[in-house]
Amino acid sequence: MARGTVTSTTVLVFLAITLLLLFGTVWTGLYLSRRFTEPLLAVADATRRVAGGDELAEVTIAATDEMAVLVDSFNAMVRRVRATEADIRASANEMATLLATIPTGVLTVDAGGTTFRPNPAAARMLGRPEWAGQWQPLNQLDRPGLGELARHLRETPPRETRFEAELESAGTALHVEVTIKRLAVGGSVVAMDDLTELVRAQRQAAWSEVAQRIAHEIKNPLTPIQLAAERIQRHAGDPDSDFSGIVAEGCDAIVSQVSGLKKLVDSFREYARMPTVDPRPSSISRLLREAWSLYEGVRSGLEVRLDLPDEELLASVDPVLLTQAMVNLLDNSVAAIPDVGVITLSAHSNGHDIVIGVSDTGVGLPTEDSKTLLQPFFSTKGRGSGIGLAVVHRIVTEHGGTLKIANRASGGAEVTIVLPGAVLNTAS
Repeated sequence: MARGTVTSTTVLVFLAITLLLLFGTVWTGLYLSRRFTEPLLAVADATRRVAGGDELAEVTIAATDEMAVLVDSFNAMVRRVRATEADIRASANEMATLLATIPTGVLTVDAGGTTFRPNPAAARMLGRPEWAGQWQPLNQLDRPGLGELARHLRETPPRETRFEAELESAGTALHVEVTIKRLAVGGSVVAMDDLTELVRAQRQAAWSEVAQRIAHEIKNPLTPIQLAAERIQRHAGDPDSDFSGIVAEGCDAIVSQVSGLKKLVDSFREYARMPTVDPRPSSISRLLREAWSLYEGVRSGLEVRLDLPDEELLASVDPVLLTQAMVNLLDNSVAAIPDVGVITLSAHSNGHDIVIGVSDTGVGLPTEDSKTLLQPFFSTKGRGSGIGLAVVHRIVTEHGGTLKIANRASGGAEVTIVLPGAVLNTAS
């Protein structure tokens, strides 16, 4: 009887001890696991809140050993990110303030090239101030006066594109310089500088200078006209003078000076009313041969040479205006050779470019400053209108070409015209 009781008691004691050991083990495991899991859960919760749009915050839970290192590293990362974010926000605010106050118009175009966002200056230039800072579809620019800008924005730009355009919006015409810069991450930034006032001032200055030159050119012949008229008046009542001869001489002088004035006015009208260039397939060789034939044997002692390749040069040019340019250049060369000399008229192709040259062995240029030489009414002859080189320059520029004027090392002057991309083909 006693043995059964002892056995039951022993079993109950060992069972109690086992349960106590099991409880202690579980409690110890849970306590130790919380030291590892709570910092991890806190870090995971912080990152989850950031992913949801909340502000990045430090983890304040206590930790030890490796978990303390993890929490401290996370908090240090949070502080660095906050500092970087503050710098970015400060830079963004500074950039926004700059874009809102600068007079330069700035457009931001997205990577797909379908929307744009203007700053206040650009929105005013486009005639829509309410667009400032707002993304707008690019097709909003498909309206009269803005088509050229929209076309360039739709094209895939090179690294950088720069051009000038006339914008017209809300009844206001603006002359702007546009720079399109492609971004490495996609999209582009467009800067628009309003040059309207500058262009207006330049035009006013140019017309002022033209007016001064015209006044000077008109004043020169007025003096001999006045002197001739005063001489006629002075001898009108003198019976002893040869009045008829004086009248004839005076009238000749007046007619001569008035003729010079008429040529001046005609030259100015010719420059001001230059027709629009009408390029069409033309034979450069034939045009130059015709111009050469006009001056061959024009004066004793003056030789005019023609240097052309064997194959016919065909190009897209305006034959009438180009012939006019050749005549003006040959006239200048003839006037630059007072006695004996040589004029050489040449042309050749350089890839797809046409290169035309006119050189002479004359007195040369008084200056190699092309800006001065190409000004209207600047003359080195002491006579004439001084409009020839200005007309030539305008014709070449309207063709998209370049004009180079320089003195030759051996004496005389040389004019080179380059018309890029004008060559059509060459045929034997």
